[in-house]
Amino acid sequence: MAINKEKILLLAYEKAKGHRKRVKERFLKKGPETFTDEDLLELLLMLNLPFKDTRKLARELLNHYKTLDNVLDAPLEELSKFKGLKEKGTLPLKVVKEVARRYLKTKALKTEYLKSPEEVYNYLKYEMQNLSRETLKTIFFRYKIKSSWYRNSF
Repeated sequence: MAINKEKILLLAYEKAKGHRKRVKERFLKKGPETFTDEDLLELLLMLNLPFKDTRKLARELLNHYKTLDNVLDAPLEELSKFKGLKEKGTLPLKVVKEVARRYLKTKALKTEYLKSPEEVYNYLKYEMQNLSRETLKTIFFRYKIKSSWYRNSF
């Protein structure tokens, strides 16, 4: 009986290993834009959970939290309640979120020129998101035609 169980586990591992390899190859060859949120979450989870069904886990997380950003925003204590996740699986989710936040903040803050309303929004969002008091920030826009700076006051 034990031999059959070992064979079954070995076959399951080999099948999963092939799936993981295909997922990684697809990411590298076709790019992340071809991935759904479930695919990306599965790939992220499989990097730290080598013997788990990360596809099923990714699906469960997205069914529960509805969106990828909600999964990444979920508290560690809540995430670790999912079967098979624990700290080893939750920590990478938090690390990825923080890396992405710092990357976007750096990109927004080092922009020399704000060329669109979206860039202004991103700049202000990352510049002011962790302030503990109400703050007024003034942005001066310089137009090519004008040689001086203008300030709106109220």
